[in-house]
Amino acid sequence: METFEILSWIATVLSLAYVILAARSSIWCWVFAGIGCAIWAYVSYESLLYSDAGLQLFYMGMAVVGWINWNRKTSRDEELLPIKRMSLQEHLLVWVVGLPLGYALGRYLGEEWGAVATYWDAYTTVFSVIITFAVINRRLENWLYWIAIDIVTGLLYYSRELYAFALVMLAYTVVAVIGYVSWKKEMEVHELQIAKTD
Repeated sequence: METFEILSWIATVLSLAYVILAARSSIWCWVFAGIGCAIWAYVSYESLLYSDAGLQLFYMGMAVVGWINWNRKTSRDEELLPIKRMSLQEHLLVWVVGLPLGYALGRYLGEEWGAVATYWDAYTTVFSVIITFAVINRRLENWLYWIAIDIVTGLLYYSRELYAFALVMLAYTVVAVIGYVSWKKEMEVHELQIAKTD
């Protein structure tokens, strides 16, 4: 097995650990995210997926922010920042920012860098960046966005013959469904506890 392929599988395992721990609301997910993204960035860059490589570097920074933000509590009784639903304004912001930025990034990387699958890569990158803020702020619907992003990104990796990464996207899709169900249940329990104390 070549070094490049070994690195792909290591990044895959670390990334799977991240998303499983995130779905379980474990703050340790951010440690696995940071390390896995560093390796993933290198592999993506070498595969000429420049948007994705940049995205992984962004994720490394967000792993630190995620760790800090999840430690914020709104009361002494809470273990982590509580889960909330995304507002209509937050949903609109995702699309109003994501669509033009994805187009601009795709055009720039295609013309200036000679990147492959430019718009496909750019749009998944831009929406991934935006939705990462929903994860950090513990918004329930982040998981619904991830289901769509993971499916499209998996197809992109498959088209570039990055089969390990395509496989992890398939696993991410399954875990995103589980994450949504788990976070919804956690949010409902929290809301019930608040209702009882009022």
